[in-house]
Amino acid sequence: MAAEARIHRRLLAQAFLGCLDKAVESEMPRFARVVLPDNTSADRSVAYIFLVMEYKADFFTEGYEQYRKARINTLHAYASNVLADNRNLKRAIGIGVDKPSAITKRTGGSEDLFFLEVREWTAEREEQALELKKSFEVMDHSRIKMSAMSADEYPAVDPGKSSGPLSRQQRRARERAERKKRRPR
Repeated sequence: MAAEARIHRRLLAQAFLGCLDKAVESEMPRFARVVLPDNTSADRSVAYIFLVMEYKADFFTEGYEQYRKARINTLHAYASNVLADNRNLKRAIGIGVDKPSAITKRTGGSEDLFFLEVREWTAEREEQALELKKSFEVMDHSRIKMSAMSADEYPAVDPGKSSGPLSRQQRRARERAERKKRRPR
């Protein structure tokens, strides 16, 4: 991720935060977002997967560690199938987190990172991806919503509210604007 340009890191952050928001809005126990590379990505063979999963003690009867294993396995299922569906990709990076504590009313939480690299597709690997897809119910094309993302390279700044001292050019532009407002019409 560090190899990505600033604008791409901003888009990845926007995708991650959007995933958290959608997970809260949807009230589903799990929400995932897949970010595929575009022509300007630093490495066009890497996909990113963001997963927000809820820990429910009554479902994960063996405790929090069972939940963590399930979350890692879910990331594995997503990564395998993203790479299977997009053979031009070689690597998938997954980040899994708990649903926000504002929703779960739990304190604490955890994150899981997952990396998968596929150099060559074999019949066994394809079979494993399909098995993971069925077991974890991931990448169901009837539920996938494709969308494009965009961001400004530099965030817009309100000229009236500078975050620091104004440059000479900014001060003069502001003075001209103020003189123009005071002119009789």
